[in-house]
Amino acid sequence: MRSSNDQSILKTMLMAALNKTGKRGIYQWILPTLLGLRQEYLLQMIEFVLNESMVVVDMGCNVGYLTYPLSLRANAIGLDVDKEKLYSAKESMRNTDFVCCDLRNLPLRESSIDLAVCASVFEHIENLEQALKDIKSVIKKKGILAAGYPIETRLLEFIVKSFWVSESRIWDQGNKRKTDRLRDPHTHKQEFSDIRKMLGKDFVQLRMRKIPVNWLPDSLSIYENVLLLNDRK
Repeated sequence: MRSSNDQSILKTMLMAALNKTGKRGIYQWILPTLLGLRQEYLLQMIEFVLNESMVVVDMGCNVGYLTYPLSLRANAIGLDVDKEKLYSAKESMRNTDFVCCDLRNLPLRESSIDLAVCASVFEHIENLEQALKDIKSVIKKKGILAAGYPIETRLLEFIVKSFWVSESRIWDQGNKRKTDRLRDPHTHKQEFSDIRKMLGKDFVQLRMRKIPVNWLPDSLSIYENVLLLNDRK
């Protein structure tokens, strides 16, 4: 049986098709709407573990889209490599700490945080396997990693490049030249299937939620959120 959230998503897509004219109008409205569910779903997945005593780190926080709601429920810290984005985040959240750093060189003590949030981050990291080991080391035993990443299929790549031009520069599946990937930090450097495998090596999966809905195959999905346990010995 489909959940009420699944039905709501399908209704949103149908209304978009009825209210917008032409393929371009439909895709330009539907895709950003579905992608907007990334943060909402991730927050829903971790809501049950949040409390005021927890230390939560939003890794790759951008301007603080997730840092703000997290700061309302826990002790939140935002990390990002982009100084301009961090400045904007700090301007809107003056009581929250933000640190400029690379996720492959975390300024955190070992086993010092309860929850790490990495939304739309892993696909941009060249040496992701090492970054995950570093992230794992700063999370407490039985701590949580909440992660999200795009399910990059050829179908989604075609849709983005055809109907969402502003985002097309980050797609890298057709670009075989590594130097071009490294030049732009926002290109996607990891396949979603590889991200899944790497996460499975270092963490125990507790929950997974695809967008738009779990029962669709990867070829018809666009994003995946996962909740993982640091179960190191």
